[in-house]
Amino acid sequence: MQEKYMLILTDTFEEVEAITQVDFLRRATILIDMISITGSLNVTSNRGITILADDLIENVNLDDYSGIIIPGGLPAAFNIRDDKRVLDIIRKFDSEKKLIAAICAGPSVLAKAGILSKKNATIFPGMEKELLDANFVNDAICVVDNIITARGAGLSLEFAYTLVRKIKGKVQEKQLRAASVDNLLREFILKEENNG
Repeated sequence: MQEKYMLILTDTFEEVEAITQVDFLRRATILIDMISITGSLNVTSNRGITILADDLIENVNLDDYSGIIIPGGLPAAFNIRDDKRVLDIIRKFDSEKKLIAAICAGPSVLAKAGILSKKNATIFPGMEKELLDANFVNDAICVVDNIITARGAGLSLEFAYTLVRKIKGKVQEKQLRAASVDNLLREFILKEENNG
């Protein structure tokens, strides 16, 4: 059976951090379900965009999933952090060495679950204390064993590539990058800097 991943959603989620992961994992033919913790399949983002989640957290069979992804957004990330069901999933998945990933304020959820203790991790700038007893690193993206943390919305695409590399390997990541013509980004940035 093909591996499948869950992305947790609640109201006020950060759109680009959530949808980019779903979009790019599906482009890489990785199964990913958007799972709502609100009791409703309709979940509304920080900027008023309502999306339809694939399922409710109370319906999921954890054995069907190989990992969990937590997007940011406030107060969404803190509401996820305070949801015992999510914390229990994270602890279970960590004990099974399944993939656990979070971006922006999302790593605060992993810290509260207790899985970052004494491990390197990163989080949105200014929120370092939310990592509790983790070792904060000033990296864009931090990968430690089965855990991936990233700093914020501007890294959403790179976070997705990192997930694809972790799940399917470097060849699939390179193919996805090529299809996304991300090789043109550096040239664009340099050109804009020279013109500005």
